[in-house]
Amino acid sequence: MRISHFLNVSKLANNEYFLLRPSSRPLIVDKDVVEAIRNLNSAPQNIIETLWKEGVLINLNPEEEIALFYNFLEEGNTQTKGRYSIAITYDCNFVCTYCYERRIRSEGTVKVNKEMIDRFYEISVREKEKIIERIGITGGEPLMCGNAEILEYFLREGKRKGFSFDIITNGYELIEFVDMLKKNNVKIVKVTLDGPKEVHDKRRIHRKDGGTYDKILDGIKEAQANGIKVTIFVNVDDQNINYIPQLLDELNKNEINAKILLKRVNERSGSKYPHTLNPKEYFERVFKIIKEYRLKDVSIYEFDVFYTNLLNALSSGTQIPPRLRYCGGVTPNVLIFDPKGDIYPCDYVLGDKRFSVGTYYPEFKLNVNYYLWKNRTVSKIKECFNCKLSLLCSGGCPMEAYKTYGTLYKPYCEETKYLFEYIKLWLSLRRDKND
Repeated sequence: MRISHFLNVSKLANNEYFLLRPSSRPLIVDKDVVEAIRNLNSAPQNIIETLWKEGVLINLNPEEEIALFYNFLEEGNTQTKGRYSIAITYDCNFVCTYCYERRIRSEGTVKVNKEMIDRFYEISVREKEKIIERIGITGGEPLMCGNAEILEYFLREGKRKGFSFDIITNGYELIEFVDMLKKNNVKIVKVTLDGPKEVHDKRRIHRKDGGTYDKILDGIKEAQANGIKVTIFVNVDDQNINYIPQLLDELNKNEINAKILLKRVNERSGSKYPHTLNPKEYFERVFKIIKEYRLKDVSIYEFDVFYTNLLNALSSGTQIPPRLRYCGGVTPNVLIFDPKGDIYPCDYVLGDKRFSVGTYYPEFKLNVNYYLWKNRTVSKIKECFNCKLSLLCSGGCPMEAYKTYGTLYKPYCEETKYLFEYIKLWLSLRRDKND
């Protein structure tokens, strides 16, 4: 009998600790339990029995436990459903200061046509058992009046085939599209606001009209009034990080009740953008702001999206699902179709032909990149074999790994370093909510 290789022990306040192990329930315990774990030979029998029941104690050596976990997960992972998204255009009506799609848009206006949409749905219907029935729509900027006719065709055809949708938009022309979206099964609209008005309008700028904050706010209100859920993204860097509390105050005053996701502006913005925060600076400063202002309704994209199953388990007290794959980019049947007829694994590389995993128009054909991406699991990254966090973090972002090491098959651990600090903050905020 020994301690599970995958057990993680971290200290909370007031002599409390939490125990995290994939396939076990998260446990908050006192110092006596931790002492028992460290000294099994002298541990009280009742604690031993509880730890055994919870999976903290096992009868396998580390090599056997790792092998069994990986083998079981590899065999069962084929059941995970994928998801299709489509960038209906690479054109955009904004000139954001940190935009990483400028290279794509410099090639001229590109958007899908009806033949491409028909081919997209031919593939989607054929693969319907392998994907969830909510299609993502992105760009460029999909909600521009010049896209209205082709977008309506796309939505109408998808609705007729049983699909629903969510849309990523800058929100500037959202108000003009609300009626179309409501009629055609659009369930969620994801909009970016980068701070209060005076901050946002200096960063997210319309090509002709300048400031965009007020019109975006009107569009959000109209969408919510029509039953469309709104998620608000805040792209965070050194210029706007201190204005997060002020943005939340403005949203509350405008009676906007939406999920708020903070997302670090990263190096995709290019070396010429000087305001990027590295992961250490970003997490430390964001944690400090959330803690100081007790921002209970703010989520951090890097954790709340990619570690959602872990946080749900912490909230509900259920078992933590182990993960072989970090994100959709390395999950089979998760694909983004672009307006040129190419297919990509994730939005990080959208439009960069080096990372195209195939084509859908004029013909559907996957290439070797598809298998390089979709076969990337934590069990194939040798540096992860002996890591206690491997089945929680799944090797981290594949594209950040590629950018750092020149291969997808290396771990990217920068965000994972701050996971336990975030869990502590997350738990303290939820305790506040329940008091």
